[in-house]
Amino acid sequence: MINWLNEWWCHDKQRIDGYALRQQLFESDHKSAFSNKSAKLPDHLREKNYLIQDYPKLVTTTYADLMFGQPPVISQPGQQKYIDHLVRSNQLVTTWYEAELSVSFRGDQVYKVSILPERPGGQLRVYIEEYPAYSYFAELDPDNLRRVLSHCLAWELVAGEKRYLRVEHHEPGLIVNELFELEGLTKVKRQVPLSFIYGDRAPAEQIDTRVPFSLLLHGPNLRHCGRYFGQSDYTEGLISLFDEANQRLTSLASILDRHSDPKLILPAGSVGRKSAVAVQDMEWFEVNPEDAATGAPRYLTWDAQLTACFEQLELIDAKIFDYSDISPAMFGRDKAGNIESGRAMLMRFARMLTRAGRKALYREPIMQQAIFLGMHLAAAWRSNLSPEWSDWPEPSGHCEVIWRNGLPRDDRELTEVATAQVAARLLSRHDAIRYIRQVGDVEADAILARIDEDEKKSSAGDSEIDQETPIAVEPEEETDGISTPDPS
Repeated sequence: MINWLNEWWCHDKQRIDGYALRQQLFESDHKSAFSNKSAKLPDHLREKNYLIQDYPKLVTTTYADLMFGQPPVISQPGQQKYIDHLVRSNQLVTTWYEAELSVSFRGDQVYKVSILPERPGGQLRVYIEEYPAYSYFAELDPDNLRRVLSHCLAWELVAGEKRYLRVEHHEPGLIVNELFELEGLTKVKRQVPLSFIYGDRAPAEQIDTRVPFSLLLHGPNLRHCGRYFGQSDYTEGLISLFDEANQRLTSLASILDRHSDPKLILPAGSVGRKSAVAVQDMEWFEVNPEDAATGAPRYLTWDAQLTACFEQLELIDAKIFDYSDISPAMFGRDKAGNIESGRAMLMRFARMLTRAGRKALYREPIMQQAIFLGMHLAAAWRSNLSPEWSDWPEPSGHCEVIWRNGLPRDDRELTEVATAQVAARLLSRHDAIRYIRQVGDVEADAILARIDEDEKKSSAGDSEIDQETPIAVEPEEETDGISTPDPS
């Protein structure tokens, strides 16, 4: 076990260092992230204010808003009440959004499902929580790098002058808690009791979870080539563009600062004598009268030629949007000024929505599995839950996730399309409601039931009107075929 831990640290150092670098980019600490990388920045500019263009945070938050800005709908017929309770009690909408931020710049996300008391001695409840990916370690099958032999959470603890490694192994039906004393930065010296850190509140060394699954989940951002860990949205190509954009902006600001104030030109010998020109707090220099256009004092102005610099910044900006698949139209940086139809807007956002769809392929399984495990835990420990949830059922399967991109919708266009398909018997009323309202089967059935109820009430009201006593209408007097005009 100890050798295995040492191998983890050895093999995962590059991954964890990458997490740290990209987190600095997301948190706008570009100066630290590029401290050893920006060799092109001249020495005299390193003392200047380092200007950044916050592209990394823009990339990350854009996709997080697309995927979770308008929360996805979680639906499961027959168990919706319990699913809603899990989502609400764990604030999963917020958790998913925060996890999307992390997985964007790190490339990996980790969830842990557990059942713990809300307070000491209180009722148990299910927790679904995100853990930082740098605390996750896995032993992979050397013959199949997608197959996990075992995995755990590991983090450092400090007590006095000693450092410890806390390890939480997750196996199907079992959690093993361990504590190791460290020597140096990463070397495991020996295993010690958990009470060294926790005292009387030390967790049990082994915990029976009562469910035949591991409660630790790992999900990649995007991945390829049989890799287990995911790829960050901040690829090496994008990171180089982030660096270049910061350098160009810093250099441009330095040039403008240097030439923002005009310099005073004075004839030689006009300074330092009686009746000399007062030049306190001014930048100036002397020239020989014969070298100047005139011997009178004047200001030297600078005609900036920065077109190429601005064009370079625009090129970098365009490349960042291209490589991140973000449409400039998201930020109003397009030429179109007219209001577009929903279909036209979706076409302009096609690349961006396609990437969001790729991300959803990886997010949906881990979200479904987390809720599935939460349902299993609650059912296994139902006798220890609050009386309100003592009838918690076993999960009937994985829930359905309906994604909503949060973009403006053309409801009229959607309704016209759905109505035409229902009339042509290409779509049921139930599916039309799902299509227009972006809801699951449970909510669609509820909406359809309310519509049918309203129709029955309306039909009943019409029948009552038909059955009322008809109003007697007196016959008009005969006038021998000659109609008398109304005096009004």
